[in-house]
Amino acid sequence: MVRRGRSASLHQPQEVPSSSPKCSCSCSSAAPPALCKLQNATAFPTSMFQQMAATAGGVAVGSAVGHAVGHGITSLLVVQIKKQH
Repeated sequence: MVRRGRSASLHQPQEVPSSSPKCSCSCSSAAPPALCKLQNATAFPTSMFQQMAATAGGVAVGSAVGHAVGHGITSLLVVQIKKQH
């Protein structure tokens, strides 16, 4: 690593600020910096317990919907059978 003195920063070209703020990350979009940071936020890895809870929740919702649809179809069939007799 090269060590520079105090005067080294004086010789570097300065950036001219533009009229619209640009994203400073590597996404190369014209999105506002706040939105860009939200898009590039790293998600924390989920634990095994969180994954198990999400799976159990999905199973519970699927079971509830399945039972509701099943009972609805069964009740329609029972009504049609009673009308035939």
